[in-house]
Amino acid sequence: MRWRFLKRSMLPVLALAAPLLGQPGAANADEFLRTLKVDSGETLEISLDQGDVELIEVLGTELRIEASARGIGADGVGFELVDAGNLWRLASKTEPWVDWLRVGPRISVRAWIPKGIRVAVETQGRIAIRSSGAILSYPVRRAGVASSLTAPVSTD
Repeated sequence: MRWRFLKRSMLPVLALAAPLLGQPGAANADEFLRTLKVDSGETLEISLDQGDVELIEVLGTELRIEASARGIGADGVGFELVDAGNLWRLASKTEPWVDWLRVGPRISVRAWIPKGIRVAVETQGRIAIRSSGAILSYPVRRAGVASSLTAPVSTD
C-alpha cells in the first residue's frame, strides 16, 4: 500500500521535472553566427576560456564566424564580438557555475578568414589552420597551458 502511494505521488513530480532535466548531451547555447565585410590588414582576435578553433583561409572580403557550445553546461556559455576599429574581438563568456561541473561544455569556433587578415588566437584547446589544402594543427602541449597563435593566415 505504501509503495503504491509513493509511486502515485512521484508521477506528477517527475512529469514536471522532465523538461528541466532534458537530455544533457543535447544542450546547446545559442549558436553564434556572423558574416562581416572586412578589409585587408584588419585583425581578428579570438579568446576562449577553453575549446577548439579552426581557421579556414578563403578568397573574398567576407569574414564568417561560427561559434557553439554543446553538452552539459552549454547554456552557461555565451559569445561576444566587438568591433574596435581595425580589430574584431571574439570572446567566450563562461558563467562561474560552469567551472564547478566535472565535465563542461565542448566549445568550438570556426572562422573563414579572407587573405590579408591577421589572426590572434588564445585557447586551452586545439588550433587548426586550413590554407591552400594544407592543415596546420597546434595542440595543447600540457594541461592548463593555453595554445596561442598570432600570425597572418596567408603569406601574401
